[in-house]
Amino acid sequence: MSPYQAFFTNRPTEEIAKDLLGRELSYQSPVGRVAGLIVETEAYLGEQDSASHAYNGRRTNYSEALYGAPGTIYVYQIRAHYCFDVVVQDQEEPQGILIRALEPTEGLELMEERRHQVGVNLTNGPGKVGQALGLVDRHLDGQPLETAPLSIDLTKRRAPQSIGVSSRVGVNQRGSHGNAPLRFFVDHNPYVSKMLKRDSDLVNHGWGIEMSLTYQELLVTLPALLEAGSVPNLVGEAGIGKSALVAEVAKRMGATLLTTVVSLAEKGDLALPVPPLTKDSLVTTSRFGTLADVKYGYSTTLLTLLKEAEARPGQPIIWFLDEFNRGNAAVQSELMNLVLQRQIHTLTLPEEVHIILAQNPDPTMDAAGDYAVTPSDAAVRDRTVRLKMRANLTDWLTWAEGEVDGTPGCNQWWLTTCESTRIS
Repeated sequence: MSPYQAFFTNRPTEEIAKDLLGRELSYQSPVGRVAGLIVETEAYLGEQDSASHAYNGRRTNYSEALYGAPGTIYVYQIRAHYCFDVVVQDQEEPQGILIRALEPTEGLELMEERRHQVGVNLTNGPGKVGQALGLVDRHLDGQPLETAPLSIDLTKRRAPQSIGVSSRVGVNQRGSHGNAPLRFFVDHNPYVSKMLKRDSDLVNHGWGIEMSLTYQELLVTLPALLEAGSVPNLVGEAGIGKSALVAEVAKRMGATLLTTVVSLAEKGDLALPVPPLTKDSLVTTSRFGTLADVKYGYSTTLLTLLKEAEARPGQPIIWFLDEFNRGNAAVQSELMNLVLQRQIHTLTLPEEVHIILAQNPDPTMDAAGDYAVTPSDAAVRDRTVRLKMRANLTDWLTWAEGEVDGTPGCNQWWLTTCESTRIS
């Protein structure tokens, strides 16, 4: 299985449907390329789903593509229009995600010509999407997205400000899954089907706004976000000064700073199950035999953090999770509850603790190099405040001309060279 195919498996179909929001779908038609950001999807969960084409094991030549490899295109016709699902999960597991709506990004005139429409009505429904793309038959049915002229760019994603959830449109509500919350959309995006104009965000279309700030600007912004209970997510090139920034923020806040380099962590580093140490930890049952009440042993970082919170109640503690998106998927998954729920197993972080993430550039940014990042879960991206740190020569010179613990920030020769090209 290719990495592209792997995107469409190994996690719940509902999660994949949400993660497709904000990714660009394109079609290289014979007369030109058209594309748009996916803003609405619906998940169909296979043979147990009363609204699925595979419900109760129904399998026909028409729906055979639905049983294909992950990332296969399944095209079908509804009322003279062609719609399509992306097949997800392992082969022979007929689950799919319907692409219900797009926000056009390329080929707008071609879409308008095909639809005889302008504005949000171009692509705010699955049949409209098919017509705007130029799908006039089922010739793409069964083809892999990875190599077909119809494809989805998985290397980058525009993050929604929030994701709406509802029951699916046009399915039999009396079925077992008729009212299941399996429709996902970019909240307030005007291209979402059934989105009323009064509920539409006509300025930002419901997309999250990424702030690009300098070192000095972030010195002001970070403490404000932490005091508001938000989780800042710093993104910037290696060596731009993320660690120095967090250290300075901690110093100004009078906070204790603890750092975990996520790229060096392994699953279980923060908390490992510990076998029972006394007979009181064993529970004897008549039906299930003797069971162990397993506790968890916590890492030095966590224990230091807890001791500090007890010793200095009310004083801030910053836990800096550096290189977050260079940690492997298992480590990021383990840390997700820490970031979102402030919990590790049964342990809840003290209120004194503030979390800051730092990430290297991903494919959505223009970066100087390939950082081999592991894309973070959509929930982490959607529930942290993403701050792009940009370089500024004046800021750097301010740091370089100062001292850190009595040591000059930089060699005088470099200062002289940079001063000659200072940009204000």
